[in-house]
Amino acid sequence: MRTGGIRLDSLTGLRFVAALAVFLTHALPRLPADNPVGRFAQDWLTQGRVGVSFFFILSGFVLMWSRRPDDAPRAFYRRRAARILPVYWLSQLASFPVAFAISGGVAISDIVLRATPAMLGIQSWFPDAAIYHAGNQVSWSVADELFFYLMFPVLAVVVPRARPRRALLVVSVAAIVAVPAVVVALGSGPVGSWAVYILPLQRITEFVIGMALAHAMLRGWRSPVGLRTASALSVAAYFAAGAVPEAFGDVSVTLVPLVLLIAAAAAADQDGASSPYRSRRLVVLGDWSYSFYLAHSLILVSVSGVVDKALPGAVGTDLAPSLLAIVGALVASVAAAGAAYTWVEKPLERRLRGRVREPALVRTPSPGD
Repeated sequence: MRTGGIRLDSLTGLRFVAALAVFLTHALPRLPADNPVGRFAQDWLTQGRVGVSFFFILSGFVLMWSRRPDDAPRAFYRRRAARILPVYWLSQLASFPVAFAISGGVAISDIVLRATPAMLGIQSWFPDAAIYHAGNQVSWSVADELFFYLMFPVLAVVVPRARPRRALLVVSVAAIVAVPAVVVALGSGPVGSWAVYILPLQRITEFVIGMALAHAMLRGWRSPVGLRTASALSVAAYFAAGAVPEAFGDVSVTLVPLVLLIAAAAAADQDGASSPYRSRRLVVLGDWSYSFYLAHSLILVSVSGVVDKALPGAVGTDLAPSLLAIVGALVASVAAAGAAYTWVEKPLERRLRGRVREPALVRTPSPGD
């Protein structure tokens, strides 16, 4: 992100931290639960679903921060499509052979049919895991983002006019806390989980909070805590998220700490203060994080399958082969992300945008999980 010539690279670095948390959530359940290492990892390091909340808040923040008053919706939609869709569709196509290999004989036509909503970017509107996890199973959050983008031109007018802005934040936070409470009271189940974690109408509240945060900072507001404190609060909230009902752990516990983290990171870069998230390597990984996120689940399944074929039954029961599968998948996911970013994501984005240029205010965040 650039303000007065200063890039807010800490936000880019934080993108990879969030994406890595999502990777660990999907990878660590492959460790044997009867092993102390595996048991600790599964008990304390698999709350990475909160990374999705971070991405949704950051997405609203970035788009509001970089918004141009004269930006036409058509130009905005074109930039967003150019940024998101090429790698998204590539990952969906790559998911078909992976799904066929692990489906146990399901016809490829059935796999493609079930993934059709995912190809259209609407899978998260269906309260059925067989649909919203079809294709590349992590791509449901991209479908949520597409809805956010659709609504952004309207929200960008409404959010700054909210009187007072605090009321907007209170209503948004209340919605995020109240909906899980209702689900818990009624009894959580597949539909309840979808309503709290997947449904775009529920998750757009985080996006709006990010927009309101950016608007407030553009008007001079600053985080009441520094980057170190915000980071510590976010880490504490991450662990606390694993100790509460899942309906609250996904968003409610971490919401305020993540808002403070984004605000403090942006302020640190603006002020030229030190930041551990601004290192060159972490910023590069942050640039790759969207491709990393879309690749990691498919690669994790594939690498685990290869290791399990070489050592039947080892993944999930023996620590060493399980760790081998996880580390191998992580390395392969980073490598694939770098290749996709260099040869697919950025070249196609430039080509599809044509002469429509996106404001050079921020490296656009990616969705997660």
